Amino acid sequence: MQDAISLVQLLKNYQSASPNQSQVNRLIEYCWQLAAAILRKRYGSRNQLFNPDANSIEDTAIDAITPLFSGEKPGLLTSLEQWWKPVNTEAEAAWFLNSLLLRRVNQQVGILLKTQSPVFAHLLKVVNYHISVNDWAKISHFGTLFIVESGTTGIIGRTIDSEIFEQFPDELFYGRIGQVIRNLFEFIHTSGLYFPAIPLYRLVRQLELWHNLNWAADQAVQEYNPEVDEIFRIGLDQTLRRLKQIYLDKNKLSPDEGRTLETAFQEIVRDMQDGGINRSLLEYLRTFMPQLETARFYQRYRPVMEYLLRTMKNSMREAWQEI
Repeated sequence: MQDAISLVQLLKNYQSASPNQSQVNRLIEYCWQLAAAILRKRYGSRNQLFNPDANSIEDTAIDAITPLFSGEKPGLLTSLEQWWKPVNTEAEAAWFLNSLLLRRVNQQVGILLKTQSPVFAHLLKVVNYHISVNDWAKISHFGTLFIVESGTTGIIGRTIDSEIFEQFPDELFYGRIGQVIRNLFEFIHTSGLYFPAIPLYRLVRQLELWHNLNWAADQAVQEYNPEVDEIFRIGLDQTLRRLKQIYLDKNKLSPDEGRTLETAFQEIVRDMQDGGINRSLLEYLRTFMPQLETARFYQRYRPVMEYLLRTMKNSMREAWQEI
């Protein structure tokens, strides 16, 4: 992990217009070794996560740092822009990279858990459901996915790291998951120290831990077993039924318009299952009606889609309460 070239110099080189590739390689090597060290320290005892033939610690470390050095605008450059203070000293550079790599490792472990742990995957579905029906959103910031409140388009200021999150009072996690998320938002607001954003995978891991150790209250444990996919299916079915009864059967919309709206709402449901609606209703409809003019949408389709979306969310809430 030691290097003759300073971390500050490596970072400034990476930000330059024509970075020296040798120094870039040394920065990548440093980040890979740091990510692997974090994985060994924090997750090395979870044998089900790692094995030499599939997801070794070294391979997982590579997966964790890859987004930092790839893409049109690598994640490392974005993270440097988002960091809350300039990085001018060795101590600041080390702190920045440690924080960034810890978050990237946690994010990558979350992806592994999603594919390998049935409980984790199921809890993630439940959390995503609540994100959707409460109009919360997911935002990627500094290598981590956060749950944010409705209307939030970006994260400004300090966010909660894993160590602080793990120290939150136990009572915040009592009750149904939707209420847990509300508790966490209220607690963060009250503290006044952090931007109101909840690390998604850290939250799910915390819920999984409580589930596995039977720490949660009975009401919360019962929520770990809903048929979340069935709730989305019920919501979509009810929405398409209303579309037919109110708009197609009464010739308020043509059959072609009905088929297009049905396809758009199927796309909306897929996004809701993955954590939330991430486009405007106009953009969803334009995916299947590329020539649609904005004025035409607001005049003819927006009221219909807003009503159907409310219908779908209300149906999903009712189905949830019946579980």
